[in-house]
Amino acid sequence: MRPITIILLVAALGIAGVTAFLAKRALNRPPTPQAVAELAAKPAPMSQVLVAGRDLATGTVLKDADVKWQSWPNEAVDRRYIVKLGSGEEAKNAFVGATVRHSFLSGEPMMANRVFRQEGAGMMSGILSPGMRAIGLQVSPQSSAGGFILPGDRVDVIMTADLRQSTGSSEDVTKKAKSETVVRDLRVLAVDQKVDDVQAMAQVAKTVTLEVSPKDAETLLQSEKSGEITLVLRSLTPGPGDEGGPLAAAVQEAVEAPPPRRTAPRQTDGDFTGGQVKVYRGAAPTMEQVR
Repeated sequence: MRPITIILLVAALGIAGVTAFLAKRALNRPPTPQAVAELAAKPAPMSQVLVAGRDLATGTVLKDADVKWQSWPNEAVDRRYIVKLGSGEEAKNAFVGATVRHSFLSGEPMMANRVFRQEGAGMMSGILSPGMRAIGLQVSPQSSAGGFILPGDRVDVIMTADLRQSTGSSEDVTKKAKSETVVRDLRVLAVDQKVDDVQAMAQVAKTVTLEVSPKDAETLLQSEKSGEITLVLRSLTPGPGDEGGPLAAAVQEAVEAPPPRRTAPRQTDGDFTGGQVKVYRGAAPTMEQVR
């Protein structure tokens, strides 16, 4: 190889090495303070969202001061939020006069499915979720977590029944209590006549009103007749073990059992409507018509 070719190759390799070093140094260079300040000063896109102006308990009738517009990052705006368009008065007025179905905390975005307008209906029927029912159960401090079950909580319902076991003779009968959860994860609507789920405090109540499905309502009524009812307060964090046992299945079977079949009554002598009978007069039988 000629000397000139070798010199050119060495020069090319040297230039390539220097270029790579300078490029790496430029890429690893930290941004200047001015660039950082400009990036921090650039505001994120924001929208005006309708939020609660204070803590709003279930059953609260909204006033103009109870809702307000607040800046909200566009990337955090949910499709259920009320976003301000134009003056926003029309959207705000749609909430004024409505009743809170599920409580709001101060600053929490308002949502249409969590309020309702009574328009002649009772408040409790408006608080109920669509398709659900309300049922009241008698409770005591022992059967309601010592009074710490409050509106807005979630509870399980446990039934305790006495099962009679016979060991042979009719007089030798042993009673054995058995408890099982018959309905799970029910929302507490009211304790006595209180529906406030924000400022509520522990209290000894006589009745607790639960939100249930129609089938759960039948199960609870059947359970009340079959044994003692206890409400168990659920944790806010769900956990394993949400399957019912044989006692709960028996109650559910009783609820879903079809009505007894009605059979036609057996015909008796008094119901005989006619026909022929054999009559003996002496030794010779004769057939006669009976009406």
